[in-house]
Amino acid sequence: QPARVTLPGHGDEGATVCKSTYPETAIIGDLALVVENGPQEYDCWFFQDSRYVATDFVVEKGTVNGSDGAVFEAYKIHAPTPPSNFAYGYTNVWMRTSATDSMKLWSSDNSGFRLLDTIAPNATGPSGGFTRTSLRVDQITDPIIVTLQPATRRVSIFHELSPTVEAGWLSGSPPSYSVSVRRFEVGGRPPVPETDSNWGPGLSKNTYG
Repeated sequence: QPARVTLPGHGDEGATVCKSTYPETAIIGDLALVVENGPQEYDCWFFQDSRYVATDFVVEKGTVNGSDGAVFEAYKIHAPTPPSNFAYGYTNVWMRTSATDSMKLWSSDNSGFRLLDTIAPNATGPSGGFTRTSLRVDQITDPIIVTLQPATRRVSIFHELSPTVEAGWLSGSPPSYSVSVRRFEVGGRPPVPETDSNWGPGLSKNTYG
């Protein structure tokens, strides 16, 4: 299978929740892009029409390489062509795995990795073993990279110094200078002003005296 394909996202060559099987033209490797329900589940014909769904998703299949020698299979999904009329259905990533252990779906960008979903063991979807993920891609404006990894595998841009400490080198020009970072796991959580504070400029007492 080519390492770079254009998945149409609509018509007979696209995958939708209205179909019992997904065409190969909607799949690259173990990733499928599936158009899901609009306001009314029975309006499946909308999913076939490029006026109402995003189309022409360019997807690349490659690898993400770690400094520790680990090589992860990954997919890079580019921004699609938006619907020419209005959006009726939306497009989500579905992944296929035969693993008997839990798997985790990660996204990657310049800031690092972000956990998106955990797929339960032996999870199977309605078509060829594909399982729905929460990653919606019909509205993305920049490319996104995703990789599916065993839940037990550590995925991070930081090196692990201990079970509670990670570290990384940010920038520098040795021996002139070097900038590094340490990340510590601590108890508790950061404050959330919206829920943790009962006082603020918009409070009635502060507004009206």
